[in-house]
Amino acid sequence: MLWGEVRKREPALASRLAQEIRDWWREGRLRPLEATAFDFARLPEALAALAQRRTRGKAILTMSPMSPTERAGSSSLA
Repeated sequence: MLWGEVRKREPALASRLAQEIRDWWREGRLRPLEATAFDFARLPEALAALAQRRTRGKAILTMSPMSPTERAGSSSLA
């Protein structure tokens, strides 16, 4: 059963399990992999890292805020 179904069908169980996971994390018994973040401008590098299995955890693409000059020059997505 997926987590969303557990939350829908048995909310008390889902709450208890979520608290248990948080407790394990606080106690150091659970150490999730840290994500590797790439700015969107580095998309080719991010894809290469994924293909070569050089990432740990999730690979996340971030969007840097555009400067006012960049915003003014980008009137379309094309």
